Amino acid sequence: MTHHNTPLELLLVEDNPADAELTIDALLATGLVNTVKRVKDGAEALELLVGSKRQSTALLNLIKLVLLDLRLPRVDGLEVLKRIRADEGTRLMPVVVLNSSQEESDLVRAYDLGRQQLSGETGRIRGVHEISRRTGAVLDVAQQAAGEHPMTSLVTPSIGTVVLLIIEDSAEDLELIADVLRDGGLEPSIRFIATEPDLRAALNQQLPFAILADWTLPEFSGARALQIARELAPTVPFLFVSGTISEAAALSALRQGAVDYVFKHQLDKLGPSVIRAIAEARGRRALITSEERYRGLFETAIDGILILDAGSKRIIEANPFICNLLGMAPADLLG
Repeated sequence: MTHHNTPLELLLVEDNPADAELTIDALLATGLVNTVKRVKDGAEALELLVGSKRQSTALLNLIKLVLLDLRLPRVDGLEVLKRIRADEGTRLMPVVVLNSSQEESDLVRAYDLGRQQLSGETGRIRGVHEISRRTGAVLDVAQQAAGEHPMTSLVTPSIGTVVLLIIEDSAEDLELIADVLRDGGLEPSIRFIATEPDLRAALNQQLPFAILADWTLPEFSGARALQIARELAPTVPFLFVSGTISEAAALSALRQGAVDYVFKHQLDKLGPSVIRAIAEARGRRALITSEERYRGLFETAIDGILILDAGSKRIIEANPFICNLLGMAPADLLG
């Protein structure tokens, strides 16, 4: 196993033995993690993180990341997260929510608890990553905590002038949003629209770095604006900035493709949210480009390439050159 100069220690709060074993094995296999300590319920986690065992447990000083299930015995995950954020010693500790719950209130509360730490900060870390597929997302966050991709880059990158499309019917609110973005360290170049035809025209003319939209509009809705944006500009991050959106509607919007929402009475969170959304969109585009480059090399290489599953040692991909060389169809080589 490859070890980092600074050990990466993780605390896993998980009551299900099978899920715990799967997560621990996947993390240790990467070489990014030196130690995973598991506790089985919320009470045990609180005792270690914010209770009497904190001062006497040397491991706590090395913990870089907490992996937290929401459904826990004795004390549930939401209460654990709330206590972590309330304690001065742990409020900036990265937390990953391992979630299989479909309860809207659980997801929204976990999301909001994680976002609270960005208020008054410039976003030193991204507090909560909502996860439904554990392994890949956890490994990504573990890699960030290990220092491979510093977590601050998610919310405080240098991105220069940003072109923003803002869907808003109130000139006063638009001015306030622009001021907040500048105060947050952005250099926004803003295009302001308020109707569906203008939105379509704007997206056909130039793709912005991000789209910000009110939920309630006089001539069409924020939900409709999101639908159009997903159709015409699916790679552009879409954020709601609203004083009227409900928690249920906000969660529905996130599931439909919005990346975040900010209430108008909490605009101090807008700058970090926009910066993070733009940085993550750039990261996704870079990943797609990298995958396309790899696929092109794989398909056109004049060497035979076989890709094997690390566990079963079975062939899972074969490039055209090796198939032609052996005179076999890809399906005959796989499995």
